[in-house]
Amino acid sequence: MTNVRTKLLGAAVVVLVAVGIFFYGFASGRESVLEKWAKLAAQVEMTNRLAEQRLVKLKADRDRKEAELHRLAEEREKLDEQAKSEISRLAARLEQRPVRVRVVTDPRACSGGPEGDATAGTGSGEANAGEATGLLPESNSGRLREALTEIETLSAAYNSCRSYLLTLREVPP
Repeated sequence: MTNVRTKLLGAAVVVLVAVGIFFYGFASGRESVLEKWAKLAAQVEMTNRLAEQRLVKLKADRDRKEAELHRLAEEREKLDEQAKSEISRLAARLEQRPVRVRVVTDPRACSGGPEGDATAGTGSGEANAGEATGLLPESNSGRLREALTEIETLSAAYNSCRSYLLTLREVPP
């Protein structure tokens, strides 16, 4: 019986040691998992803080750039209004004056060839006896004034858009 008891006692000790080792390993593994979890949670929290700080900085940059663009747009609007009023003033001034034209009767002057280039832009018409000057009829003068006003307005709009786009390139990043 002693032999059986010893064997049972030996087996019980082995089982207890095995269970002890198992629980010790489980407990130490649990701690390392908890440590890893805590480190990971700390990293996530730090990343969130950095992301919030960066978001605040980026929003401030965006707001600053928007304010600058808004200021530039307001300045451009003022300049556009000044250009429109100047065009209106000049158009009203032209409306009261008759429109004078010079008629070139030389067919080579309109051809665009080398001969036409040589005769078209030289002098005030004194050398070319084929030229005549006169007033346009009122209906044609009105259409010409409207066309000139439209051309001036389109030119001012183009210059405004072009300079606005160029100022956008100058806005600091």
